[in-house]
Amino acid sequence: MEPLLPEDLYPIEMPPVKAQSNNEGRVLFYSTKHGWYDSMYNNPFFEDTSHWTLLPDKPNVVITNSIKCNKVFDTWCDEQKTSAISREFLFPAFRKGWESRIKNAYN
Repeated sequence: MEPLLPEDLYPIEMPPVKAQSNNEGRVLFYSTKHGWYDSMYNNPFFEDTSHWTLLPDKPNVVITNSIKCNKVFDTWCDEQKTSAISREFLFPAFRKGWESRIKNAYN
């Protein structure tokens, strides 16, 4: 007889269904060799997978125009290998151009 499991830990013999997966269709599986891993609810890919449990939904991250501007600028600076001083001087001009681009896109 298998020992009692916590109520949210299920044996692999009772596989998960779509309704039990998170907003990306994933659940958390347990493999005796590899430990915990997440995968699609219908695809435990290790043969020694013995249990599964629920996985929380991935939060919706809202990326504002300001955050997107900063990320694009950082990526551009990394590609151009700019110095920290150059970044300080270039960022205000980049931001003005970004805001102008956003404003003109909606007109």
